[in-house]
Amino acid sequence: MARNYAALPYDYLEEMDALNDAEFGRLMRALLVYSMTGEQIALCGNERFFVKRMMAQEDRFKASYDDIATTRSEAGKAGAAARWQNGKRIFANGKNSKAMPANGKNGNTETNTDTNTETNIQLSNDSKGEYCAEPQAADAPPVISLPLNDGTFFDVSENDRAKWSQLYPNVDVLQQLRHMAGWCDANPTKRKTRGGVKRFITNWLAEEQNKGGKAPQNRPFVGGDVFAEMLEEEKNRGKS
Repeated sequence: MARNYAALPYDYLEEMDALNDAEFGRLMRALLVYSMTGEQIALCGNERFFVKRMMAQEDRFKASYDDIATTRSEAGKAGAAARWQNGKRIFANGKNSKAMPANGKNGNTETNTDTNTETNIQLSNDSKGEYCAEPQAADAPPVISLPLNDGTFFDVSENDRAKWSQLYPNVDVLQQLRHMAGWCDANPTKRKTRGGVKRFITNWLAEEQNKGGKAPQNRPFVGGDVFAEMLEEEKNRGKS
């Protein structure tokens, strides 16, 4: 059966919280058109920063759906062929059934055949056509951890960092994450909750993107007065 929908993960609500209703609506329309026809609609608002990632995600969802559909179709064809062959064997074996007169007066007979074993074996083999997902790989270590208001930490994965680097191409995401960690350390009363920390991160990165950002220089981070840099940046942001 052809896929007649586009995937909308719940994460989109939090990641795109900075968009207004009109921008979000245009982005959803572009996603639906792309999923149905493959056509990419040109966008000019803030939603354009999210469209590339959404289209790539939609392509992955569609490929996964096609793989599952193909696997199930092949399993169904194999099961139907096996049941057809099994039916032919049952019919052939029926000619060799042994009948014995019953003890009752009605002359009914009891028939014993050797087909039950073959039927059970075939049904067991048919059940092997079910689709099983591959086990997930173990989680990689976080690239950085941000302190939260409850004393725990929010671990930022490499997948998150790569995703945000695509969404905010003019921003050195890893360096900004370091600034966020310094800001949270220096402002314990303003630390975020676990439910709101991703919104804090994406708002910070969106602001850097709108300011022009600073693309990563592909060089290792070297030591320095991180907190002085953080405080200077906070003055520029107008945060208290």
